[in-house]
Amino acid sequence: WLVNLLCDERPSVAREAGRALESMSGTALVEELRRVIRSDARDYSRRYALRILLRKHPYDAVIDALTAAGSGSEALARAGTNYIESVRPWHVSYGPTDAQKDAVQSAIRDLQAPLPENLRRRLRDFMGVGME
Repeated sequence: WLVNLLCDERPSVAREAGRALESMSGTALVEELRRVIRSDARDYSRRYALRILLRKHPYDAVIDALTAAGSGSEALARAGTNYIESVRPWHVSYGPTDAQKDAVQSAIRDLQAPLPENLRRRLRDFMGVGME
């Protein structure tokens, strides 16, 4: 219900729904938020959904940041790129799972444009994945 409110025509309603969703967790919520980002929802709805996703675990958030970087939306691309540039390996005391590494490599392959070298390096350092 709250995810649907993210797409409300009134930005103030979407903003409040985003604030309420920030404290929630769960796989179903993540998939619904990703659906909002991929949809033709209003730009502010997509930004609120991304903001929530980028506050999740850093290894999972990198996947959403990559999706945003290739979304075609200037605001989402900027947020995704900024997240990737700011994430550091020492923010987490253990490494990513193989599934997280695979998801990052898949997200990179799905990008329409090549990833800039500085972001590729940052991902290699943070995720420990070889870039094709």
